[in-house]
Amino acid sequence: MNILYADLQKEKLLYQRNFKDIYDAVIRSCEFIEEVYLKINKPLKNDCFDYLRSFVKETVFEKWGMIQDVRNIKNHYAQSQDKVKADMFRRLYNVMRALSEPEGIYIALIAQTYGKNYMADEFIKNVHHDDKISMVMSWDDVDRAKNLFLSLGDIDRGATSVRNRLFFERVDIVIRDILLEKLDADIESMLASIRELREKANYQEREDEFFTAIEPRILSLTKRISAKYVDREQIVNFFVKLDDKGCWDRLDEECKNMMITSEIVYRTLISREDADSLDYSPSMIPLTKVIEYLLNDIYGKIKGNIVFEGPGMNIDSNSVRFFKDKNEPEPKECLEMGPAIRVLSDGFLKFSNSGLIYSSYFLPSDKSRFDEWKGSFYVDWNRLRDFKGTRLKCNSFDKDSPVRQFVLGSDIEYNRKVFIGALEYIKNSYRNRVAHKDGIERDRMEKCREDMLIAQKLIWMLIYIMK
Repeated sequence: MNILYADLQKEKLLYQRNFKDIYDAVIRSCEFIEEVYLKINKPLKNDCFDYLRSFVKETVFEKWGMIQDVRNIKNHYAQSQDKVKADMFRRLYNVMRALSEPEGIYIALIAQTYGKNYMADEFIKNVHHDDKISMVMSWDDVDRAKNLFLSLGDIDRGATSVRNRLFFERVDIVIRDILLEKLDADIESMLASIRELREKANYQEREDEFFTAIEPRILSLTKRISAKYVDREQIVNFFVKLDDKGCWDRLDEECKNMMITSEIVYRTLISREDADSLDYSPSMIPLTKVIEYLLNDIYGKIKGNIVFEGPGMNIDSNSVRFFKDKNEPEPKECLEMGPAIRVLSDGFLKFSNSGLIYSSYFLPSDKSRFDEWKGSFYVDWNRLRDFKGTRLKCNSFDKDSPVRQFVLGSDIEYNRKVFIGALEYIKNSYRNRVAHKDGIERDRMEKCREDMLIAQKLIWMLIYIMK
């Protein structure tokens, strides 16, 4: 009890001491954002980047509600309750980070902050295929944004701290912080385990072996996080808001726990002072594991329909080794991600001038291997039409495939190939990268979350098409 009381007093003093600094930094940031908005509003002579400025003004500042939110923060921050203050601060912190990026305004982060799918915007789909927009702010303003962002970072702890709350509320907060310190230790232990595993052997080109070795440690981390993290409901609400097709409730607890673990680890790591230099593998592994888990759920339902020999054989000889161990009569219990993706396909996926095609078929071209395995009983490809207009990044099945982007449309078979190519991209760009010695940098992890949850929504798509 004495420890709790001492921690509560420390939190209270921290807030009181920092409140003026916090308030000043918040107001200066709001005034700066308003100033940037006014500058973007002014037309420039012979401005060849006017179309970029118009998008930032009309969509990012106005349509997404950013400028209205910033004005609301400026007018009501001082009188708001502590929890509302903390939420306001977090949104402002994200906006200032987005404006301080030297490569351009980080519109993907702003979209994420305000719950918008920037990839669905016509301007992004048809004109500007990037998550950052440059040539809108002057270099001086970018430098000012960076300084303000750093000042917000310096007072982050105080801005999200406790003040005049009821005693038991404050006790809950301090207990949460103590648990989060233990969570930090668990994550550090996980990072050390991953580093140790990478140092023992070079797993590049042997990614499946790496995942087999690391899986028990990830499961252990998931269990520890489930036992300690007290803000689980907040994470669940985050996922539910991203899911506009009612997919979350269709997941089992194991799958939900993997997604929650990934998000908790991600939020814990980005809140640290050394966030930009950390390895985000402990967050990426469980998130990509969700795709593998769901694909294996499909495989588990159809594997009994695979005929490996005899007159009814419905698998090509080259694929047998991926689905059945040598000298074993039964198919494998579960698959690595690569073969699990190929379960959905009828042939070897390749890029052509017209898009994605099968350069060769697993069975004679008049037969669908997926249908032979009764896959259509468990996957409804028609449902991908509900994501019409969504742009997906894709790889072919070729080694070192380039990345190409395709937009989902109305044609069922076209959508199916694009979706399979998008899963292959997730495997190559994220899942397999975890095994590399350099680990996963913050920017790659953020792109992974965008592709799988926020913009491309690959996880939600996969759940949605499963019967």
